[in-house]
Amino acid sequence: MKSHQKITEQIEAETGLRIVSTSNLSGGCISEAYKVITADKANYFLKVNDNAPDNFFPCESNGLKELKKSQVIKIPDVVCSGQNFILTEFIQPGTIDKNFF
Repeated sequence: MKSHQKITEQIEAETGLRIVSTSNLSGGCISEAYKVITADKANYFLKVNDNAPDNFFPCESNGLKELKKSQVIKIPDVVCSGQNFILTEFIQPGTIDKNFF
């Protein structure tokens, strides 16, 4: 994540968090995804796209906040976002039982 040093600096300045490590996550086809660990051992999810259209991540941030209001399903808390990233709560993957649907 060395190429995203400015994002790390922006997150740390806006939130007061100190990022100590990042690791790539799989699954994204449009944006890069990372698990971020901070000095206090908290986990976060970071999505980055240097070619994101204007307002891409601010709109996603607003959408997540609106979905969270429904309290129907677990929606991650948005920590902060910028023009080319969004940082949210990290939700551990769970297991799906056979009666999921």
